[in-house]
Amino acid sequence: MESVFLKREDISHLKRLQTSPDFVVFRLDNDTLLKCFDVRSKSEEEKATFLYTKGNKINYVSNYDMPENTFKAFVFVDGKLVGYTFENVFKKGYRKLSLLDYKSSEKRIDILKMVRDHLAGLNNIGISYGNVVEENILYNPAKNRLILSNMDDAKIRKYDFDVRNAYI
Repeated sequence: MESVFLKREDISHLKRLQTSPDFVVFRLDNDTLLKCFDVRSKSEEEKATFLYTKGNKINYVSNYDMPENTFKAFVFVDGKLVGYTFENVFKKGYRKLSLLDYKSSEKRIDILKMVRDHLAGLNNIGISYGNVVEENILYNPAKNRLILSNMDDAKIRKYDFDVRNAYI
């Protein structure tokens, strides 16, 4: 996986697209989204463990050629891992499932089956995707394809570096 090295001021002017207690998502440019982990409330030891876990998970999942695999690069600010970039799937016609308004229950069921199949595929390679919410499911109606966008919260069963969190 590639690496991107930024300065703090490179991020400070970016538009926030999503915020949670653990991360902030920014639009880095027209093609790329940046997910920065928020570790300010963690001790130095907790930060190190958290970033090590996230880095290993992202690296592990990025090795698979799956539709969900949208990772592009690790992002470092002042020499420290702060997050990662992923392709701007919105440019390709993907939208958050929560933003779609389907009148047909048949279409909603078809999409839920696709989600189930994606989750089963991940489970088959030893990855448990723990954060199944509409905000993390991106759908392209024209291509009838899904992407699970929050893979860094997945649990990789065969590795001991993985630390459980509230989503797993």
